[in-house]
Amino acid sequence: GFRKAYSSRYYDKVYYQLKPTTPGHARLICIVQEALLSQVKLGLLYHSYTGASLIANITVRNLLLDKSRTMAKLSVSENPLLLLEHKQAFGRRGDRYINLSFAHASLPVYIYDGYEKNSTYSIRNTQFDINFSKTFINDWSLTLGTSYQTTRFNPEVSGPEKIKGSANNFFTYLRAESITTNRRIFPTSGHELMFEAGISYKRKAEIKAFDAEGNTYDVS
Repeated sequence: GFRKAYSSRYYDKVYYQLKPTTPGHARLICIVQEALLSQVKLGLLYHSYTGASLIANITVRNLLLDKSRTMAKLSVSENPLLLLEHKQAFGRRGDRYINLSFAHASLPVYIYDGYEKNSTYSIRNTQFDINFSKTFINDWSLTLGTSYQTTRFNPEVSGPEKIKGSANNFFTYLRAESITTNRRIFPTSGHELMFEAGISYKRKAEIKAFDAEGNTYDVS
């Protein structure tokens, strides 16, 4: 029960104390610290691949309906990232969830000729995901969902040969997870397991290649 309450993210602290009463008996005292309805966080990140970025995060509980969590995360840099999530719990026990998410990322990809970099591509990836999940015995969860993903790429700096285009597809999956770690950061006990199987379908691609003579080829 304490683990389930803490995993709901409605509380920053959930613990208990035993207060002795009579010999062989004690009173169980539950102590909880409720999380704020809205939280705003700012941070700085440096990665050798994407460079420096400013990260902003806002999380709001019960924005649309009760038993919900809505989050927006933005990374401001030369390679911006955006993540929007909404998690809605329902049911008497609150062990069923509908999850919606939207993610957009812009990343560079470098092409090398031997040890020399001769091309830089801008890759823009957008993904929308909707899934339904149910938890079992607090530690296990089963998720069924579908995602749609589209990827676009353009050469920013290229050699005599280059490619340009986009591709998109649907992906339906079934995922099982088990998490028993005692804390999210630097856990000292427990395990994390994840199994997933799925199928990709309705793939569409429009990709063109250009050679040094200016000829165009469809390589979709």
